[in-house]
Amino acid sequence: MTFACDYGLGIRQGSVLIVAAVMLMLCACNAPPTSGAPSDDPNDYVVDTKTSYQLDVSEPRWVVPSDALPSPIEANTSNNNVAIHFHGNRLFFAWRTAPTHFADKKTVLYVMSSTDRGETWDYEYTSALKSDIREPNFYSVGEHLYLIYFQAGTNPTAFQPKAVWRHQRRGLGDWSSKEAWLEPGDVPWDLKRRNGRWYLTSHYRSPETANGDGENDNAGVRLHISDDGHNWVPTLVIQGSSEAGFEFDLEGRLWAVLRGSPEETGVMGARLCFAEPDQLTKWNCDATDRWKYDSPKMFRHGRELYLVARRDIGGPYDAAPTTLSWEERVEINRLEYWFRPKRTAIYRIDTAAKRVVYLRDLPSAGDNAFPSIRRLDAHRFLVANYTSPLDKVDYSWVEGQTSTLGTQLYLTTLTFTPESR
Repeated sequence: MTFACDYGLGIRQGSVLIVAAVMLMLCACNAPPTSGAPSDDPNDYVVDTKTSYQLDVSEPRWVVPSDALPSPIEANTSNNNVAIHFHGNRLFFAWRTAPTHFADKKTVLYVMSSTDRGETWDYEYTSALKSDIREPNFYSVGEHLYLIYFQAGTNPTAFQPKAVWRHQRRGLGDWSSKEAWLEPGDVPWDLKRRNGRWYLTSHYRSPETANGDGENDNAGVRLHISDDGHNWVPTLVIQGSSEAGFEFDLEGRLWAVLRGSPEETGVMGARLCFAEPDQLTKWNCDATDRWKYDSPKMFRHGRELYLVARRDIGGPYDAAPTTLSWEERVEINRLEYWFRPKRTAIYRIDTAAKRVVYLRDLPSAGDNAFPSIRRLDAHRFLVANYTSPLDKVDYSWVEGQTSTLGTQLYLTTLTFTPESR
């Protein structure tokens, strides 16, 4: 049985024993995890769903570059593709650093950890494969911590996924050798543990096209589900999209925001999908959006679902005249998107209307948006992100990607505070 720790749910109280059991469950939801790491599962927290909340964003706390980086870490110009995770009494932090935003054989993936939530850092691991490395992530299975990432190519103008690698942490600075994980052609994106099961979205291309130059050749989103964190069952849930951020609502429905490719999807923008609790691999993606939400990640606070993704200043994405041919519209929309400024923004998902609602920006400018989100407690979330220097507010996305000023990484805290009545 799934028990959602939120007020506002109707509970039929048939006896004193049932009431007592419910109270014990509520207390358990608020109890600190025995591992020392705060749970990321919204079902482990009590949030009053009848209360309205104000969202506050803290000032950015710069992590890369900074004087706190431990030896032998040496950050390069471009820092992005960041992942954070709590395990035991430590906050883990992984990211890609390279000479530029684009694929490069000098790319390095670093991992470090902190026992004081980022005030000081300990060195953990370095991966250097003489090719590009992207999309790091962590997940925990009991006392075991795993790091995953995918290896790409060296062509700066092509997306060439080669393999997904996994390491297991054995102790401070001690990680196992890399082992192949997932199938050739899979690129992992969003990974969560919810209600005792692990869920992972990936964008997949068949092995025949996995090393091609087309960004979405034969692409599709797959949902991988695991009951033990070791054996994963993949299902192709939608064709023609790539990054898929997802979260479960209070009733157990899965919601996802997908980054699409017009050539593959026939949609000039994003897709908003949902699946019923008893049919999680059958996604309904009929809802579309003229805006584009790159690098989407989602989370839930109480009854509300939120999205953190790239925001297109001056959009929407689908702005080309409809009198033009489809091919002309695709090309114009793509070029204009590249040359407009961007921000990283927080949105709310209106599940009734099936639409995405803009709320506010996070600190960001130029090249930005690869959020990693982990829950701190019932009302606070820690977010890691990358951005060009914040004073470059007029930089286009391309200017940010190619600037010698590079990109930096920071942590910020999202806090939901009850609104006064």
